[in-house]
Amino acid sequence: MIPDAIHSIVRNSETSPEDQSVFFWVEWNEDDDQIPGMCEAILKTGQLAADWDDDTMVIVWRGTRFPVALTKSLPATLAASPITAAIDAVLPLSISDALLWPSRGDRHITLLALNRALHPDYEIRHVRASDKDELAFAPLAASDWTALEQQYGPVAVEAAFARLQDYPNLFTGSKQGVALG
Repeated sequence: MIPDAIHSIVRNSETSPEDQSVFFWVEWNEDDDQIPGMCEAILKTGQLAADWDDDTMVIVWRGTRFPVALTKSLPATLAASPITAAIDAVLPLSISDALLWPSRGDRHITLLALNRALHPDYEIRHVRASDKDELAFAPLAASDWTALEQQYGPVAVEAAFARLQDYPNLFTGSKQGVALG
């Protein structure tokens, strides 16, 4: 059954999502390994999680492991260091956030990888009306997205819920493609 909150947004694409049982939100500085868990909290399959193989994040869906090609950079490594955490504790502004800013595109990479892992059973779409600092996403069964398109038309559904594409990156605005390895 398609939640009423989804129907409401399709009928009025300007409506901002609020129902935490239907939508999950991702900020630019979210920990990538938390995103699959936020999606699982909506889907309630008991079969979706994130894990790590050494320093490679992996999405685990129904026992299959899908590696995520996150960017590796010196600033991101420094942001995770205990020295940076100690400096952040005494300064009014976070050095960690400044160091992590270049890696904000990883959230998009993680969402694309998650969508590919869930395919063909589920699809995550971006709620266009969501706040620019914290983007909202709606995971639904692929059959539910098809039913919505049959009920309202594909143009109306796309006006409210954007399919996740390699580009533009939702968190950086970059028009360059995303290499998923």
